[in-house]
Amino acid sequence: MVRVKSRLRSRIVGALGLVAWTLLLSIIVYQRGAQTDISVGDYYDTPYLAGAFSDRETSADNLHTFRWTTGSAAIAIPNGARGSWVANLNVLASHPDSSPVQAVIRLADETTVALPDVAERRVIHLLVPASATTSGSLRLGLNSNLYQEPTASARTLGVALFGFAARTTLDRPFFPPPVGFLMLTLIVIFMALSLYLAGLPESWSFGAAAAVGAGLAFPLMFNRMPTVFWLPGLLMLSAISVLFIVILRKFIPWIFAQGGIPVDDQALTVLLLLFTVGFWIKAGGQLYPYMISIDVHWHMDRVRWILDGRLAEMYRPGAFNESVMPVNEWGENRPTIPYSPFFHIFATSFNIFPWALETTAKVFSSFIDTSRTFIIYGLAGMLGLKRRTGLLAAGLYAVFPATFLLHSWGNVPTTFGMWWTLITSIFIIGAWGRLRTRKMFALLTLLLLITFLIYTVMAVYMGMVLVLWLIFIAWRNREQRPQVWAVFSATALAFSLSLAIYYGQYIPEIVQKTLPYFSQTLTQGQESVGATPFEETYQDYLFAYIPRLWHYGLLIPVLLVPIGLWLIVRRHTLTDPRAKVAFWWMLAILAVSLIFVPIARSVPMVDKNVFFAMPVLAILFGVIIERALEQPRWLLLLLGAWYVALLLERLLDPTPLTGGMVWLWLGLPLVASLCAWLWRTRWQRPRWTTIPIAIGYLALLIAALDLWVYRIEVVKQLW
Repeated sequence: MVRVKSRLRSRIVGALGLVAWTLLLSIIVYQRGAQTDISVGDYYDTPYLAGAFSDRETSADNLHTFRWTTGSAAIAIPNGARGSWVANLNVLASHPDSSPVQAVIRLADETTVALPDVAERRVIHLLVPASATTSGSLRLGLNSNLYQEPTASARTLGVALFGFAARTTLDRPFFPPPVGFLMLTLIVIFMALSLYLAGLPESWSFGAAAAVGAGLAFPLMFNRMPTVFWLPGLLMLSAISVLFIVILRKFIPWIFAQGGIPVDDQALTVLLLLFTVGFWIKAGGQLYPYMISIDVHWHMDRVRWILDGRLAEMYRPGAFNESVMPVNEWGENRPTIPYSPFFHIFATSFNIFPWALETTAKVFSSFIDTSRTFIIYGLAGMLGLKRRTGLLAAGLYAVFPATFLLHSWGNVPTTFGMWWTLITSIFIIGAWGRLRTRKMFALLTLLLLITFLIYTVMAVYMGMVLVLWLIFIAWRNREQRPQVWAVFSATALAFSLSLAIYYGQYIPEIVQKTLPYFSQTLTQGQESVGATPFEETYQDYLFAYIPRLWHYGLLIPVLLVPIGLWLIVRRHTLTDPRAKVAFWWMLAILAVSLIFVPIARSVPMVDKNVFFAMPVLAILFGVIIERALEQPRWLLLLLGAWYVALLLERLLDPTPLTGGMVWLWLGLPLVASLCAWLWRTRWQRPRWTTIPIAIGYLALLIAALDLWVYRIEVVKQLW
């Protein structure tokens, strides 16, 4: 009883310490001034605009962008700072028919400022008193009479807003905005709770959360806007992560026990920490105010179609399928290709949450991706590999830079489709030997049906994997043919059901248009149908993989695939029938990924082969690292040297440019020689042998974060 009280007291003290720490940080942060200067109509203005605004428009001289208010509108900066502000608004208060605009700026304390009707842009200078920002938020309401255009566009026009700027004065109260302080405090507490529930010691959890709080305080101090717009998303993310950890801590041991995969408390803690940190980084990056996951809005618009009763437009062949096939990639006479709407049907469930569909899609995509760490660990266990090997593989996947790219592209259906292929694969391997029972056969058929329907490209990938996989097993393991027949029967049944439910309606047009189209592009190239190829020649296309794989963090894992496969066979881990099935699955994944290398040049949208193979690459590279840790000689040194060079390359060249590779190749022998010297003179104890591996993981993580920030910036500029 005394011990329980002592632990409870220490937790309360730790939580109060976090509150005090956050208060101190908030006071320091908000003593620094804040300012922003926004051109309305460019990429940066959206977070600041509330209420009714038109889409972006361009002035007649093409020099300025602006937006019309179309009703009650406002410029809002939540939790920017308490005290007085100076604001400048670049506005046009004039209607085409010269009717009275009667525009008014309304402050939070009900103070109003009338804008004169003038047929030219004017900059309004405004001193916002402290009484209008007692909550810490700055809000400038814009109200006016509205003009309805009698033209075909029928625009509604209020006030044209071209830009605004705002900065705090020296009149800043001591205490921070209460809501901003509360959000920052809850973020830190929820993060500490997540880490503690994941298995991190209490003191480490509080310390890590305090460090996260300090990390958030830095951008709040020096880049107040747009960081203040980030806080609500981070609060939601940190609260959801607590729920996820509570569920996963119970679910993962149970599901692994069903599959006969050993997982002790220490391994579970490592897996949960990998999931938690990866989820925070990927979801947090997507929720950054200036981040646009390119295709997310497009996909969520299609979800709104379904919610508006337009499912038939997406379900039947027609404009929806053609809308995902740009003319420059496919030519004018595009083939008929099914584009499954079942992800979008599933995503209608996102509507139950109070925030935007896009926000849910981003968080969901990050959750699906980071949950792969558990699946990879499970696959390693089914291969008969050591626990440490499974953790190494899961950790590699968590820090592969390539895993961040799908999120920046916003391709949620692809992420979800690949996740279902992994779930179905691990089910087949885990239930091997029981697949002929009714229950397992029905579950397998259901999983395959979902996999085939959720995303068309992944349905093709999974179908090819199953064909090669079953051929490999039946050829090398005759005694397993009854199980092979069970998988084949379930696949045939699931495929037939998918034809009946959706794909069957496309068969006539596929025969008439699609098959001749692909026959032409595969033999004569994309140019023959008027499409623009990714690269001019196949040679250029293949050589483009080298810098691409390098910046994805996958070049070395790809080059070392044969060594990883050889080590698995050589170490005799394939004694269990299930391990053999898992090994043949890896070979099938690699074979299909290789097959799609030449196909992807002539067939757009199927270039997912690198991402499809990442779980296998992580497992094989984990096997290599495990072997290096057992015999830390030149192999370990070379791995360490390579990733030391990668770390330095990322620090010296913070954007992924291929020019950095030249420096890398020149510097690699020097780094390898340095590691060799350290090995002979310093690293005589076994514990030192983990240093190069730790450096490698750190280098990959830095590379991933660098690529993540780079993608956010590039997407911002492209938009």
